[in-house]
Amino acid sequence: MNTPTCANCRFFLPDDFGNDTCRRHAPTTIFDGRTLGTVWPVVTSAHWCGDHQLPDIPPPLPPLPPSHTPPNHPLDGGEGQVF
Repeated sequence: MNTPTCANCRFFLPDDFGNDTCRRHAPTTIFDGRTLGTVWPVVTSAHWCGDHQLPDIPPPLPPLPPSHTPPNHPLDGGEGQVF
């Protein structure tokens, strides 16, 4: 198994200038006294964190609620189905 690092994380966005960023969360707002802007966290391919996810594994879906259709009800898909 690969070590979970930014290089193999679905949120890692490399660029050609070495300003690789993590897109896991919204960017941070910054204000330097004159300019208002936003920045993404700058990371390297060797960094890691607890939010790592492999690119080919989508986030888990929430569980489906239990069915409240009583047995032998026309909508339960049985033989007594009414259209």
